[in-house]
Amino acid sequence: MLACACASSHFKEPGLTRANTLSLARARAGEYTSLVGACKGPEVGKSAGEILRRHARVAVTRSQGHAQNIETRRTYDDSTIAGEHMTAELTLDFCTGSHTALKWRTYTYPWAKLVRRLMRDWATQETEAEWALLTKEQQTAIKGSLGGWIAGRSLGGHRASDIVNRTALVLDVDNPPRDLMALVEGLGLECVVHQTHTPGRYRVVWPFSEAIEPELYPQLARRAMGWLPGCDLVSDQVARVNFWPTRCSDTIWHPRHFEGPLLNPRKPPLEWPLDAGTERRLLLGSSAAEIVESVRRASKGERNNTLNAAAWSLARSDSLNSVVEDQLVLAAMDAGMGPTEISRTIDSGRKAGVAAAVEDINRMFPDTPETDEDASGRAQKPKVEEKSAPRFRVVSAASTTIEEPRELWYGMLPLGSLAVISGMGGIGKSTLDAWLAARASRGEMDGDVKGPIKTLMVMDEDDWSMDTVPRLMAAEADLSMVFKLFLDKDGFETGVPSFPEDIHLLHRVIRETGVQLVILDVITSMMSAGMDPNNQADVRRLLNPLLQVAQQTGATILCVNHWRKMSGNISHMISGSAAYRDTARCVWAVVQDKDGRRYVKIDKYNRSERAGQTFEFSLASKAIPGWKHTVGVIEDWRESDIDAQDVLDGASNEVRREDRELVAWLSAYLHSEGPSTLTDIKKAATTDGGWSAARVRKALEALQCVSMPGPADGPGRPAHVWALPGAAFSDDQISRVMEGVDDEYRGLLG
Repeated sequence: MLACACASSHFKEPGLTRANTLSLARARAGEYTSLVGACKGPEVGKSAGEILRRHARVAVTRSQGHAQNIETRRTYDDSTIAGEHMTAELTLDFCTGSHTALKWRTYTYPWAKLVRRLMRDWATQETEAEWALLTKEQQTAIKGSLGGWIAGRSLGGHRASDIVNRTALVLDVDNPPRDLMALVEGLGLECVVHQTHTPGRYRVVWPFSEAIEPELYPQLARRAMGWLPGCDLVSDQVARVNFWPTRCSDTIWHPRHFEGPLLNPRKPPLEWPLDAGTERRLLLGSSAAEIVESVRRASKGERNNTLNAAAWSLARSDSLNSVVEDQLVLAAMDAGMGPTEISRTIDSGRKAGVAAAVEDINRMFPDTPETDEDASGRAQKPKVEEKSAPRFRVVSAASTTIEEPRELWYGMLPLGSLAVISGMGGIGKSTLDAWLAARASRGEMDGDVKGPIKTLMVMDEDDWSMDTVPRLMAAEADLSMVFKLFLDKDGFETGVPSFPEDIHLLHRVIRETGVQLVILDVITSMMSAGMDPNNQADVRRLLNPLLQVAQQTGATILCVNHWRKMSGNISHMISGSAAYRDTARCVWAVVQDKDGRRYVKIDKYNRSERAGQTFEFSLASKAIPGWKHTVGVIEDWRESDIDAQDVLDGASNEVRREDRELVAWLSAYLHSEGPSTLTDIKKAATTDGGWSAARVRKALEALQCVSMPGPADGPGRPAHVWALPGAAFSDDQISRVMEGVDDEYRGLLG
């Protein structure tokens, strides 16, 4: 209630006289007794009576003006507090009580008296250094020792539902600027500024010219936060309790009272500019603004997780509208994230948050709730069962029936398990995917599953219609047995799920379609936002659910991954954490030699005797009827006697099986013809066996042939002649190969 005439006070303020101070200290004796264990200063080990007497002595000393500094004594001067421009006729409704009490009382109090009360402090025993060591609960107990107040009328409590109106605007400035007092004074409004108990923090109180409804207070408070930087974001709460002023024993107390017109809550000074933070708070509300600010402040290593958690929290509370999402995007850009990363992270968080909200609703309202009927036969509200503890069972080894491991391809790929194909980018892994899917569709996998097998392909880096399907056609797949997953995320169709959050969807698709081979290419692009492919825990969070789905459905889940850009042990080449290899039951490694031949090593398969075996194949181009482009197709798949590790290291000089005939032919040719030019050798090799020039050179190296300068392939250009190791060059051979060499070069040869 507000009144324009003078009214007598209904609240007897405890003045700082000896009697009143002793009375107040005695009334708080019980609370000080509870603080004995929390005190870290001179009160440790003292009885409640000693604490009571010490606090009483301090209060009496303060009442006699024995202050620690001159400014403190000056602020207690009534002539300073109640100046000639004091708004003496204004009275305010405010409620007061202990922050732990359920019942609060409402008083109609003159503003002049409230100013005097707010500018007086109560010194507690701890120093500022000791205050910093206390827990939050201990600090709250000390700050609340004098009780608290709310500027407004209450129905008897201090919850938001109890507050009938608000009569003053109160802002806590936790991170005040250096010119805080100048900013407050520059507003030209009637107000009081005083410190809170935590050193360096302030509270500003502006009385309203008229009371307002509690529903209007949060918006007005957020608007006013633009006047003063560093305000506590929760100052907009209509029932926020303000503790009566207290301070540490060594804190210098310097409150200020500024005189001026009262703040009109119906017509706030809108011309004052708002800072960006306040605009966001006005636009979003305190809770959403605080979440957005956490994204803006996130460090480089935490920003992805923070953005995902923010989107999840806002989506779960149904607060992630277009306005909030725009602010999230701006905050993430300020934190240094790229547009693609931001979009995927927010989408992932939104999807998980919506799923969590649906789960909450399903828990509260089951699909088939049990209902009771009252005497009239009307159905009552469904019963909401309490969440039960997780179920578990323990099984002994003696009672377990062993099962024979099943394989999709004997010795090559397990059934009901997780496999990985890894290799350098562009080496043909996607073509290998299509080849496997084609073999499965034709029933050629040679495993425990007989007949054609359905395959689900989830491809991130290739276009389905322009890349994958043409490869399947080139591999002669039964296209009716190969499927692609399309997801609809917020109206945008995409084929890339995010794991582990979409794991239930994959499980459902496998069950409903009956696929027994699932290809995920590439698996790192399907990690949920905020997960790190180099983090072992994150990779296991990705792969373990996939392994469980494979075991439950009996399908083979084949994950494709790239290699890191370095050389070394083939088992350690998978990009990211070693958990990719450790979690998978089977690992294929794909390498390529200088001639373009590909090698596949079964790098890991504990259940197979083929572990460590290398296979080889070549990539050929094939035309698709009715399509003007050609696509790659796998040809000549077979076992290899070359280890893929040797190909990777580049240390193997062995010649492939198909080149052994060339080596034998070359040896016979050089024995019969003697030292010959490379041109003659190439022509003869092409005529006799159709061997290429590159294979001829490799065969020469394999035989360790030696060379010397010889006749030129053209006028004046010296060539070389090649001979078997240890072969002697006769005079006739030397003179024959020297024919056509110009005089200048002949002179150099001597």
